Amino acid sequence: MSTRSEVDDVQDVQLERIEQLIRNTPMAIDLTEPTMERYKNSNDSPGARHDKRQIITAIIASAAAFFIIVISGSFVSPTMAASIKHGLASIFNLSDDLGLKSAEDNGLVTHLEAKDTHQGLTLKVPLVTYDGSRVAIGLEQEQGQEQEQEQEQQQAAFGETDSEDGIINRISDIDLFIDGKSIQTFAPDSSNSIGILQYPGKDNNSSIMEFSDLHNQGGKAFPSNFNLGLNIKVSGIEEPFRIHIPVERNTGNFLVLQPSVSKHYKNFDFTIDKIELSPLTTTITTHLRLLGDAEFDVPTRSMGIDVFDEKGNKFNLLSGNGWNATGGTELVTEYRFNPFPSTPQKIIIKPYFMRFKKDKTSFQLDEDGYPIVDYIPELEVTLLCPPESR
Repeated sequence: MSTRSEVDDVQDVQLERIEQLIRNTPMAIDLTEPTMERYKNSNDSPGARHDKRQIITAIIASAAAFFIIVISGSFVSPTMAASIKHGLASIFNLSDDLGLKSAEDNGLVTHLEAKDTHQGLTLKVPLVTYDGSRVAIGLEQEQGQEQEQEQEQQQAAFGETDSEDGIINRISDIDLFIDGKSIQTFAPDSSNSIGILQYPGKDNNSSIMEFSDLHNQGGKAFPSNFNLGLNIKVSGIEEPFRIHIPVERNTGNFLVLQPSVSKHYKNFDFTIDKIELSPLTTTITTHLRLLGDAEFDVPTRSMGIDVFDEKGNKFNLLSGNGWNATGGTELVTEYRFNPFPSTPQKIIIKPYFMRFKKDKTSFQLDEDGYPIVDYIPELEVTLLCPPESR
């Protein structure tokens, strides 16, 4: 395993990367470690470690080298018609996530009326979608009359409402259960937990929550259909909100490619294990194996991939997680990107290293404040999609 100092270095550079990439995008609270701590305590095992990863609003759930990175990007898909549900544009349709927009536009979303109320605050789950791995849930808060009056007075006086009253800032903890069992029972082990991500919805009173299984990293796949229980704690309200919703895998096109293409570079082999294409997500699983006596260093741990189609369109990275599979000599990483509008002729994968400053403790940035990357031509892979899948 990596030494503690190496882990600290990795966390430092990853934190700086995330802070630069999400500077203008409010992101999620970290719910992974508290969830795993309770899960491990319930099994009489030591509590989770807490460190500087909790100071930013992207999840980095890891023991040694397990990262979840949430990044916003700039790819624009073909224009999609806005769908109107119940007289209002839905949380998904007004999000920046093209997969959620596509799911809404293609009828792959379940609309619900699930809710719970405590102390004048109602939490509602109006919609959910699930592609077999990634579950996305719309969440809304509805204030009581007294709370609404306070917000109206504040808006009249200052021209805006206090963001601290937004649903993301008010939620302090979330427990999720699949058919009555903690979602962490689907994780490979306590060192590789399932992260819960939350990010802004269509306004201050809504958010989108999502999580994915780790079936490509030794975990159990979620069922095709299940009852999802949400126990949500809100600051200032003693009793948790409890909401139960049915979740069903959508019936959109789902394509799995298992190319098992390997490339060699310096002291490691890099393999594309699996590509899963759905209307909601493009999921790519890679495997990096160190050779001989090689050890992971900070640049290697910060390696990533960009994904393009045959027309040169680059697809946004939504999230990802990596896990040391065998004592630090192998790293299995699952990347989740925006979906392809349709099955492409080619999928081009370009691995890269982040470009570090001389001290290797921070990244070099371009003029827009984004980290500079150096592609690794020796590892580039071009995959042809079968004609029958297009």
